[in-house]
Amino acid sequence: MEVVSDAEAVMEEADILPFPGKLLVRFHYDSDSQILHVHVVQGFDIKGKQQQLEESPDTFVKLFLLPDNINSQQTPLIPADRNPVYDAQFQFPLVEEDFSSPRSLVFYIYAVLNFSATELLAEAEVPLRTIPLFEDCEKTLQLEDLSSQVSKLC
Repeated sequence: MEVVSDAEAVMEEADILPFPGKLLVRFHYDSDSQILHVHVVQGFDIKGKQQQLEESPDTFVKLFLLPDNINSQQTPLIPADRNPVYDAQFQFPLVEEDFSSPRSLVFYIYAVLNFSATELLAEAEVPLRTIPLFEDCEKTLQLEDLSSQVSKLC
């Protein structure tokens, strides 16, 4: 019987499951205009699903506020790049009280499979309370594979 250490098991699991990558974003809140400025800068090591791991997918980022799921916005499509530079800026009207509420900004990474089909690859969620009101903020978000979340629920 072969004994496998926890570290080896984790490494084997990492080899099987795709690592969905990271997303660099910047935040600036303008209290005078009550606008949250969000700059989606770049993705790092963005991969497709299991069957497409060798290919770099065409991707875009869609972002919106929870729980109301309104004011959905998205970046332009970036073709076949594991480290896509989105360089897209967005504005969300928010009052200061929103930053102490349970609201969150959600980032979804989509791959375009063909002319009309898209596939949700990963997500990251940033609670508004973690964004400083009076200084610029840069965050590198660890993306989560949504299929692993679904399997945890089953």
